[in-house]
Amino acid sequence: MVFLISALLFQAGYSPDPYLVFLQSDSVLAGIESVSYDFHFRGTGSLANIIPEVTGKAILTKPEQNSHPVMQLDFIQLIHPGSIPEFRVPVTYMATEDSLYRIDHTRETITKGPAEGIFNYPPTAVLMEYVLPSPFHDEINADSVAILYPETINGVLCHVFHVYYADRMGEAVWYIGKNDFLPYAVERIDYYGPRGTAGGQRLETGFIDTDADSNLDLSPYSNYRKLGFMHLAAPGEQAADVFLADMDGFVEKIVFPRESPVLLSFFSSWDPASLETLGLLNRIAERSDLNATAVSLWESSDPSSRLEGLSMNFKVLIHGEDTAEDYGVVTVPSMVLVSETGEVLFSTDVFEEMTEENIMENLR
Repeated sequence: MVFLISALLFQAGYSPDPYLVFLQSDSVLAGIESVSYDFHFRGTGSLANIIPEVTGKAILTKPEQNSHPVMQLDFIQLIHPGSIPEFRVPVTYMATEDSLYRIDHTRETITKGPAEGIFNYPPTAVLMEYVLPSPFHDEINADSVAILYPETINGVLCHVFHVYYADRMGEAVWYIGKNDFLPYAVERIDYYGPRGTAGGQRLETGFIDTDADSNLDLSPYSNYRKLGFMHLAAPGEQAADVFLADMDGFVEKIVFPRESPVLLSFFSSWDPASLETLGLLNRIAERSDLNATAVSLWESSDPSSRLEGLSMNFKVLIHGEDTAEDYGVVTVPSMVLVSETGEVLFSTDVFEEMTEENIMENLR
């Protein structure tokens, strides 16, 4: 690990060893079984106008062997970039070792799905370092670390380190408490687009309790409507008809049987991975025998402002929450390929499986 420190910091007598700080923090977090914290999450740089600000509360508990961590995420408020009004988004996610519950307080519904879905809304609201066996392994083995001026996060004075990860696996700026070695903030940075514009996802935490009650309780929502176990529509199943409005307000009908197969791509405009799948849809849409359609859902505002300037030669349908339930969508992005007769040919919510090759192979 190479340390980079400015002459001014050195002259001021401030020269912490990032390796030792991360090593100590790694040891502290490894000894914590459960934690709760308030969080404030937002996009920065090129992602500032894509990812809205989110405030909420998280509870994380270390997993049993070979299982998912037990978690609860309460999304309390979304703040749109550039807008003054604030509004509440009463949604709670609870994840046990094998299942995820999405509790929609507006619609008073509980949807059950696979546990890994909790990492998708948004993933960095979950400070996974608290539940990993070696929390700061990647930071300890980073290529280099720049030592920045200390800053105060929610009243706590923190070391600030800009980490350049090994094998060009991105960058992050970490804010580690000088006295307790807990992580109080992190900005994970990557580079997007042909010009390599920097974009980040910044998470700040506060009111950290390292001895939190980790018992998940669904009893307050006993009167909510239970929608059963949600799973993505599987090959061989019959697809549901779609009746949704496009961004101009016109209703689009996708009814089976029909003349051509359909590729439905479920996305949210605040999610970077979702936006990448829209490029795939552009390539797919060039095939005249396949109707590529994007379905927007779980938006915090009108998605058209975030999609402005993107090249899209396919239909974009909005307010797709009900359709997502029909197709068993629990994460974004998700894709479902449907034949002319309405039979599901291919489906996935794994980003790496969303390739033109996979889609065309299942279309034959």
